[in-house]
Amino acid sequence: MGQDPDTLGQLIPTETTPPSAAELRHQRSAMVRGPALLTHIAAGNIPNPTLFSMTLGLVIKSAQFIKCASRASLLPRLYAHSLAATESKLGACLEIAAWPGGSENLEEALFLESDCVTATGSDETLRSIRNRLPLRTRFLGYGSRLSFGYIAEDALSTYAVKRLARDAAADVSAWNQMGCLSPHVFYVEPDGVVSPEGFAEKLAQELAACEVSMPRGEVSLEESAHISQRRAVYEARAAFAASAPAERNRSQSVFFEAAHTPTPPTKAQKNPPLRVG
Repeated sequence: MGQDPDTLGQLIPTETTPPSAAELRHQRSAMVRGPALLTHIAAGNIPNPTLFSMTLGLVIKSAQFIKCASRASLLPRLYAHSLAATESKLGACLEIAAWPGGSENLEEALFLESDCVTATGSDETLRSIRNRLPLRTRFLGYGSRLSFGYIAEDALSTYAVKRLARDAAADVSAWNQMGCLSPHVFYVEPDGVVSPEGFAEKLAQELAACEVSMPRGEVSLEESAHISQRRAVYEARAAFAASAPAERNRSQSVFFEAAHTPTPPTKAQKNPPLRVG
């Protein structure tokens, strides 16, 4: 969704309770007020949701405190400072800080003053925050999401498959495959001109090309260990079954797994490498 004035102006009537017939008939008006202090507990994977939440908070005229994840406060701070430079009164409504997760003494002091708290993170994080909020404080939680792609046989033509694989690789590579809309699994119908295994090979080639233009960012030691473990699992399967890695480069792996019945993606697949099957 864009953030131009017209689009933002349309959000107010769509997000508030419409006037009743009696109110319209008697030309009565109602006042809608946002929370006096709106607190955002931001995620550390991508900045877009944080920036949009800050904008929406300004639309409803709330003062805001944005708690950023460690090493993820640069863009929110730039946004706030640029706003302060052009609209000082709006900029004064924003306060941004960052501290390690689990600093409950800081968070409890913040929650006591907050009228509404929004949080983006794992289901465990949301439960922890909700349990520590005062009863009067409204809570809006946005938990884990997992995306997958579905490729119909009609799309697997010799002419179209290269562009299809290139678009799929771009979706996978964006934001280090950490965005809610970054696919971690592709389900491919088997009766196209290009086979599912052939698509997996094309996808691996396009991911290698993306590594040049959009190299993967740093990953933590925990994430790196998880990736290595999953690679080892699929490579072990390849030694005993008909499924095998399509191709592998330094940062990405694509695994092809033939299955007569598609299996749903799991939370474990929220970390690369992805699977094509």
